[in-house]
Amino acid sequence: MMQKKLVLGVAMIFLILGFCGCTGVFTEGEIISYSVESFTWMDEKISDDFSHDESVNYYRIEGTLKNTLDHTANFNVKMEFFDDNDKLIGSETIRLSNIPKSETIDFSKNINKHVMRFSDYWDSIEDVKFSIKEF
Repeated sequence: MMQKKLVLGVAMIFLILGFCGCTGVFTEGEIISYSVESFTWMDEKISDDFSHDESVNYYRIEGTLKNTLDHTANFNVKMEFFDDNDKLIGSETIRLSNIPKSETIDFSKNINKHVMRFSDYWDSIEDVKFSIKEF
């Protein structure tokens, strides 16, 4: 009798998860590709990564997001910046609106060392990671 209740309980959990659409567990969009480039104040490209060369004035982060939902959606793309010890040191968010189902959209963000909110951690950035949420 106890085994029967256990099997029924497990089956019920699978049914609930399957029919309720536990979408919070799955990604709401997908970053198809991204790149990071370092530039001087004269827009001269220095490298294809986060460079800490003194002449670098800003980083340009460009990417492509795909809407993997089954409807037109608005997304917040959060970029989290990490140092060489994989410690989170800052973040920025880009809002992308009205992305049709299965479509892609390009986005871009400049991180300038002279902007106050970036100046505390700008020279420590080594990596960027993305998270995507519908709003």
